[in-house]
Amino acid sequence: MKTFNNIASLVKTKRTEHHKCYSQAELSSLLGLKSDYLIANIEEATCGVPLKSISKLSEILEIHPDDFKEAILKDHHESLDMFFNKKFNKKPMCM
Repeated sequence: MKTFNNIASLVKTKRTEHHKCYSQAELSSLLGLKSDYLIANIEEATCGVPLKSISKLSEILEIHPDDFKEAILKDHHESLDMFFNKKFNKKPMCM
């Protein structure tokens, strides 16, 4: 299972603290998305930001690319940790 907590926090914080304080629907519209559910899902950490939207989202919310990369890499690292911990904790140990 993947985790998206860092990217969720970054997007929600930047959206709500932005000087234009975009709603999820407004942000979806600016990104050219058909539904504002994607922004809600991103902010609830149920999915990540689609790669095709990262650049535009970064521009709209004034998120430095390095901050985006850091959040995505942290999420990826945490996801891998969970995967390996789960996988290796289930296997019987050899004696």
